[in-house]
Amino acid sequence: MHVSFDFWNTLFTSNPAFKDQRLQLFKSRTGASVEHIEHTFSTVGSWHNNQVLLKDGLALTSPALCSLAVSILGAPYQEHSSLISDMEKLFLEYPPLPTGSQTVKEWRSRAVSASILSNTTFISGAVIRSFLLSENAEFDFMIFSDELGCGKPHAKAFQQILLELSLIGVADQNQRIVHVGDDPNFDSSPIENIQSVFL
Repeated sequence: MHVSFDFWNTLFTSNPAFKDQRLQLFKSRTGASVEHIEHTFSTVGSWHNNQVLLKDGLALTSPALCSLAVSILGAPYQEHSSLISDMEKLFLEYPPLPTGSQTVKEWRSRAVSASILSNTTFISGAVIRSFLLSENAEFDFMIFSDELGCGKPHAKAFQQILLELSLIGVADQNQRIVHVGDDPNFDSSPIENIQSVFL
C-alpha cells in the first residue's frame, strides 16, 4: 500500500514562535502595524487558496505570493528577496511542530511506500523539503503545489502521485493508494484509485 500525506495540519503544524518572529521581521522592515501584517498575510493566503487553487486549480510560487504580500505592506521591490530569504531562515530556525496525529501514525505504519502531496503558500516546497531532510523524514517522493504549478484538489496534483510511483518503479495497478489529509475541500481525491482519508 502507498500512503500520501498532506504536510500542513496533517503531519506538521506551524510553530507559534515562527509566526511571532515573522510579524516582528515584517514590522521592523516595513514599518507596518502588526494588525496590517496579519491581515495582509491572511488575505493573500485566503485569496490564493480559495480563488486560485480551489476555483482555477493553479498554484502560484511561494516567492510570488510573498512578493505580493510584501508589496501590499509597502516594502520597496529591491528588498523583497532579502525579506523572503530572512523569513525562510526563520522558518528553519523555528520549525513546524509534529501534530502527533494517531491517524497519521496508523497509516504510516501500514504503508509500504509513502510520499507527501501538499499545497504551499508563503513557504516554498523547497524549504519544506529542506526541513524534512534535516529531520531525516523518510518519504519516497514529495510533491508541492508551487513546484507543480497546480495543487489539490485538482486531478493533476493527485495524478502526479501515480506518475511518481511509476518513475520509482513501484507502480502496481492493484496497489492500494491512500491520501491522508485534514481538509475535505482540498484533500478529496478526484482520482478513482486514490482513496482520501481525513483526520
